[in-house]
Amino acid sequence: MSIPNNRQAWKDSLTAMRESLVSTYELGTAVLEQEQFMSAWNTELEDYVVFSDYRRNEGRRRLQDIMELIDHAMKKIDKSDPVTASAIYVETLREVAFLTKWAKVLESSAGRFSS
Repeated sequence: MSIPNNRQAWKDSLTAMRESLVSTYELGTAVLEQEQFMSAWNTELEDYVVFSDYRRNEGRRRLQDIMELIDHAMKKIDKSDPVTASAIYVETLREVAFLTKWAKVLESSAGRFSS
């Protein structure tokens, strides 16, 4: 595989990761909000419905941080030599994995305290 093809493959991979994270976030948020609505609809104990919670606010901000990280890495890959571009790609994968795990930990702990 030639160097331009490697760069394009790395960028395509990062783009696919970015799109996957966004769609997973949006779908998960929609499902949770629908569950909250149905729970409030079927229960007479709650007199309000939470539509905007940690996931919609802080979770969205964390997703934005990850998207910016990926976008920044793709720009750096274009401007770097092949060895550096490869290192940027691998480091971005590590950082995205770390931030994604961290966001899940924060989200699960926020869910425990909000109930």
